[in-house]
Amino acid sequence: STTIITSLKPAGTLDPMLPALILPEVTDPNAWWEKRIPITVDRDKKYILQYSATLNLREILVNGALVKEGELTSYYDLLQPKYKAKVAIMDPITAGRGLKWFGSLLASNSLPVDYMRQLAKQEPLLTRDDRLPVEWVARGRYMVGIALAVDPIKEFMEAGFNLREGSFKEDVPRVTAPGGGNMSLMNKAPHPNAAKIFINWMLSKEGQTVWSKASSYQSARVDVPTDHIAPYNLRVAGLNYFDTENEDFLEKQVEQSKLAREIFGSLMR
Repeated sequence: STTIITSLKPAGTLDPMLPALILPEVTDPNAWWEKRIPITVDRDKKYILQYSATLNLREILVNGALVKEGELTSYYDLLQPKYKAKVAIMDPITAGRGLKWFGSLLASNSLPVDYMRQLAKQEPLLTRDDRLPVEWVARGRYMVGIALAVDPIKEFMEAGFNLREGSFKEDVPRVTAPGGGNMSLMNKAPHPNAAKIFINWMLSKEGQTVWSKASSYQSARVDVPTDHIAPYNLRVAGLNYFDTENEDFLEKQVEQSKLAREIFGSLMR
């Protein structure tokens, strides 16, 4: 949604989404997660419909052979000497999973900035590589991974590596994001009715099922099958989620990135 918000919307190239929604199965709020049509990304709540609501990062991943159950129950446990240089974090400076993790913790007031400074003193590995930190945690070079990509985690877990999701007592929200699962309607199109036909099919149960099976992302519709998605990538009812795809949050990312660079910049390799 970043380009839509920062470039297309200011240029006046978009039409509102809601008037384009026609099918009853699309306009029914009960068909969608959180019982609302998810046109919530942009501040005006008009131009961007988020049809994907998936978990695109794993906040805490641990090597089960090195970290026993009950040994790591708080973010503050990571400040213990045994975790020094044993934690891998996706780059929190550049736009992506790491910055979403860093920004969501600050925006939700889950952890203070001072905690991040203390964590940086633990000399974690910072990387922009999706696969490498997962492999290093799986093989025991690192004990804990933060904000790691879900696809390589699935690969190593299916290969039999002893990985599990960490569970901390802090009420830290899980990050949901649509990835590429946003939709906007360009105005002044040569065939606007054709666009509406596609939009309504894409947002129907049939369209979302085709898309979800192709992408392995979970739809924001609640009636789309999920048997093709790994259980640990599915939303769980009752948990605290933080949506990083909204205009207010994205506007803060420039300053969040600057703060992350100040704290973690010297650790980038």
